[in-house]
Amino acid sequence: MTTDIPASPDTGTETGIDTGTETDTEAAAPVVPGRAPRTARLLLAAVLLGPVLGAGIGYAVQAARPETPLPPLAVEALHYPAQPLDPAAAAAAEPKPLAIDGDLRKLLIGRPADAEEWDNYGYGDTGVGWLSAGDKAMMVGDSAGEFRRLMQHHFRRDALLAYRRGDVHYRIELIQFGADDIGSAASAFTIVVPKNGGTIEGTVNGHYEAPAEPEHYADSTEEYYSAQATAVRGSVVMRIEMFSPKPVDGQEIKNLAIRQWERLK
Repeated sequence: MTTDIPASPDTGTETGIDTGTETDTEAAAPVVPGRAPRTARLLLAAVLLGPVLGAGIGYAVQAARPETPLPPLAVEALHYPAQPLDPAAAAAAEPKPLAIDGDLRKLLIGRPADAEEWDNYGYGDTGVGWLSAGDKAMMVGDSAGEFRRLMQHHFRRDALLAYRRGDVHYRIELIQFGADDIGSAASAFTIVVPKNGGTIEGTVNGHYEAPAEPEHYADSTEEYYSAQATAVRGSVVMRIEMFSPKPVDGQEIKNLAIRQWERLK
């Protein structure tokens, strides 16, 4: 009687052995890297060598050219006067300042015959007079800041004309600052973008405006309309304001500004 002996576990079938052999052979095969095309290598070399060759050829051409002589420096020799300078003659040769001095109140236009004096809400002299730096600062919300600004720009004086015609109030000022500070001081009064206004003929930087929107008095709901005009001549700022319960005619304040400007020429 013959007994079947089972196959040993360590012994594989032919199929298993063959499959393992084929897999190991494929894994051991060497990988051959691809080679870049010859045209690409030539283009890369041309890109790299082109600037270098161009710079070298340009330098060689410039080096071979003859030198171009530079023109002589046109510097005039210093001259000194033969005689000592007369101080009086030097002062006479200086540019004359604008003749805006003395009593500025005399340069204000007169009050109309049908107008009455106005106290300018209690600030400054009534009618024709002066407005101090303190009173001028009290007319705005930030009084302390306004006073500092006036002092920084060397505020000198403010000639004031205040009057009213009916229910319309007028304020005309000639504000003088230090000659060296007028540029920065005048910027605070400049009308950059006039609202319902324009330029004042005959002036360099004069503008006027008569906004159509009403404003409110401080701490009140009462409305009013205003208009203003400004211009600068020398060290003096011309400022004109109107206050009315009705919209102000822009042409009226413009004509008023032209009349006052004529007095400053």
